[in-house]
Amino acid sequence: MQRPHKKASIEIISISEESVEIAKKSGQQLSEIVPDVQKTSILVQEIVAASAEQNLNAKQISKAIEQFSMVTQQNSASAEEMSTGAEQLATQAEVLQNVIGFFKIEGTHGNFNSLNKPKQKNILKTKSTNFNFNMKTGDEKDADYERF
Repeated sequence: MQRPHKKASIEIISISEESVEIAKKSGQQLSEIVPDVQKTSILVQEIVAASAEQNLNAKQISKAIEQFSMVTQQNSASAEEMSTGAEQLATQAEVLQNVIGFFKIEGTHGNFNSLNKPKQKNILKTKSTNFNFNMKTGDEKDADYERF
């Protein structure tokens, strides 16, 4: 009966030694894995920080787009107002031209383009009649002026 016990005890010792070897290998593998797990943990923390920063940047971009949209709407409204004002000014200018066109200035026949072109007179042919200009007489107001 000793033999079966001896055989069992040898098997137990052999299994124990194998278990110790497996435990040692597992310990070695775990000690190799731990630094990688720590590196992974650091990388995950960096990813979390980068995601938070991206989220903040996305909010800032969204706010900038909202402000840009608001400015665009204001510019559009201003352009509309300017267009309306320009139309009103054009209408008023047309009415004013029609009103002024009522008055006839000699040589224009209601056309004010000819106002820019003065009439040419030959000054040499013009004779003054009944015009007396006496430079010798003066009054107190003329005392400050020098005569030539």
